[in-house]
Amino acid sequence: MQKMSSADLLWGYQSLKKKKKKSVSKEYFPMERLISRRTSHLSTRYLVKWKGYSAFFNS
Repeated sequence: MQKMSSADLLWGYQSLKKKKKKSVSKEYFPMERLISRRTSHLSTRYLVKWKGYSAFFNS
């Protein structure tokens, strides 16, 4: 078990763990339109309508 300080307990141990790098795909999928955008403190997420696919496949 790793040593934890009182600050770790107060702020949470999860914030000290190393974050995994996200892999990026080399594939290309054409986008029809950007439906919405959601921003948070750390990232921005997009809801996309993919060209040639129904709204069921929006991601």
